[in-house]
Amino acid sequence: MTSETKFTYCRLCPATCGLVVQLSDGVVTKITGDEEHALTRGFTCTKGRHLADFCTTPARLRESQRKVAPGRHEPVAIDVAIGEIAARLSDIIDTHGPDAVALYTGTQAAYASLTLPFTLAFWKTIGSRKKFSSMTVDQAAKWVAEGRLGRWAAGSQRLADANVWMFVGTNPLVSMQGGYFTGFPIHDGMRRLAEEKRRGLQLIVVDPRRTELATRADIHLQIIPGTDAALFAGFLHVLLAEGLFDGEFCARWAPDIDGLRAAVAAFTPRTAAAVCGVAEDDLVAAVRLFARGPRGMATGGTGPDMGPFSNLAEHLIQTINVVCGRFPQEGEPLAGAAVLGSAKALPAEVIAPDRHWQQGFRSSAGYGLLNAELPAVTLPDEIAAPADDRVRALIVVGGNPAVAVPGKQRMIDGLSSLELLVTIDPFMSETAQVADYVIAPVSHLERPDTTRAYESLMDTPFAQYTPAILPAPQGVIDDWQFLLRLAWAMGRSLKLAGREFAPGSPLPSTDDVLEAFAARARVPLAEIKQHPHGAVFEAAAPVQAAPPQPGTTAVFDIAPADVHAELAALAQHVAEHAQRQADAAGAPDERLLLIVRRAKEVMNSNGTQIAGLVRTPANPCHVHPADLQRLGLAAGDRVSLTSDHGSIDAVVLPDPTLRQGAASMTHGFGGAGLDGDPPGAGTSTNRLLSAVADLQPISGMPMLTAVPVSVGPPQRPA
Repeated sequence: MTSETKFTYCRLCPATCGLVVQLSDGVVTKITGDEEHALTRGFTCTKGRHLADFCTTPARLRESQRKVAPGRHEPVAIDVAIGEIAARLSDIIDTHGPDAVALYTGTQAAYASLTLPFTLAFWKTIGSRKKFSSMTVDQAAKWVAEGRLGRWAAGSQRLADANVWMFVGTNPLVSMQGGYFTGFPIHDGMRRLAEEKRRGLQLIVVDPRRTELATRADIHLQIIPGTDAALFAGFLHVLLAEGLFDGEFCARWAPDIDGLRAAVAAFTPRTAAAVCGVAEDDLVAAVRLFARGPRGMATGGTGPDMGPFSNLAEHLIQTINVVCGRFPQEGEPLAGAAVLGSAKALPAEVIAPDRHWQQGFRSSAGYGLLNAELPAVTLPDEIAAPADDRVRALIVVGGNPAVAVPGKQRMIDGLSSLELLVTIDPFMSETAQVADYVIAPVSHLERPDTTRAYESLMDTPFAQYTPAILPAPQGVIDDWQFLLRLAWAMGRSLKLAGREFAPGSPLPSTDDVLEAFAARARVPLAEIKQHPHGAVFEAAAPVQAAPPQPGTTAVFDIAPADVHAELAALAQHVAEHAQRQADAAGAPDERLLLIVRRAKEVMNSNGTQIAGLVRTPANPCHVHPADLQRLGLAAGDRVSLTSDHGSIDAVVLPDPTLRQGAASMTHGFGGAGLDGDPPGAGTSTNRLLSAVADLQPISGMPMLTAVPVSVGPPQRPA
């Protein structure tokens, strides 16, 4: 018997926790956290400890699949699949143009360092403008805010330098969502947060649930779900009324303070607090704590972006940072950490708002390109559009749109009607089950990789290389290699990493390509390979912000006309809601507001396929104990949840961390069936959501949180 110990890191979420893998005769016997890892120091969650199961589970595809009849697939050799797919794609492009081919990328495309670059290079060579991603499901409001407000060229301040930080609708101690999204440290977050708190960091958390992060807050504003925009309009009202903003910064970079003051005038702290269900004193205390700073930012996760008035909520959150001048100034360190990548001193100045979606291409549904993407909910419309260049072929990389995008029936109908659907997926997911070709990829432990793709999320100059820990089954292929070979089969080159990968060239290895991507690294890849536990490279210290360019005139547009209009619409909405409550003579609304919940065991829908990873019952509906009592329910009861758009059955469990009137579930569970979910698969919240109602302007984002649901007897037998 041969025993081995190998070191690697997890690639299921941004945290990249260090792992120790024990093997016996080539079989993984145990995975634990790597106590010698330079950053995570032994920490890993349950997903990382189950990483080998993603390779060995019987549910995993070990050969690519080709559809031979509806609901039936058979194995196909990868060479045959690539040839057939290339021929069909080329025919569609030659006949109908490149816009007849679409791309959908999901979160998992970002967790192998070569997948997304090769996907985008493939997309560039195709020349289509129809790109979709999971970003337009849960966070596109951030892109809208930057396009209307403008952005700071030097990026964000760093949590490590901050006196105060406000996290809105995010729970990074579970999701590990950090970096440029929230500013939270993605490595060993619990320990890092404790260190920052001991240093003196003060924390404000805005969330309808007392999350793991909120329990560590100095002030927790436990708002009514979906009231983020009103809260931050009130927040700005107090900042401006009490003169707590940075007048010098605003005079130079955000001059329309009077316009902003007029726009938020209706949202007094009393009004905002009443709308949000928090104490007025707590709201004012949070504003004053944040304003004292002098350093630290307000950052939002998916929470404020998935509810009503999400574009406005994000604009107001980012505007709080603007009026308080919370950006790196000349000579201050930039966020992010480049070791395997290159680093550039960015200027401390504004990049003017561009409203790029108002220019150029418009889809058949009337949307412009937002950060080069169309709304994911409109994919079925683009498939059914009465136009020659309607979407006829779709390539899915690292995603599962049949589950991730609201409107499961219309999405599956749309995907099923395509002339060609290709998905790269290790499992027969809901999307894979209707695909023409399912490409079986190399799994996490079977490929070499580096942490280069995560560097923009890091706040420490850390890097790690991992070799492949396990051999890959003969029938699988790495994502990047499939995309490169598909391009070659279509007679096209891919250009990236300073190289042209042309048809007829020798097929490079993954290590060859990783070397090419590290050509401009601040620390040579060969040196990084000498540190099996990863290392912090002090020589790659953070780059400092450069001075503004001479003559720059760009400023933030903190109160544009459409934001004025949205604030007026929100004020009207608040007044009408107050009137309805008055007309009801104080009778409470019996419905609950369903919000999103992160689960450590899964990353979106990834992990639901692994037996024993997800707790039983899978994806319960959590409800405050007082609401359970009011509804006459007990822990473990099965109920139906009904929204304006559909109904599901779920098991209810008590959760005292929720505010009363809220319920929470996790997205990404369920099966492909349209009438119900198979036993053990968990409940799909998708059926409670709409892909056509309550869409946000500009982004087309659906409403996934603060969804009103009524609770009743279960509609299906257990």
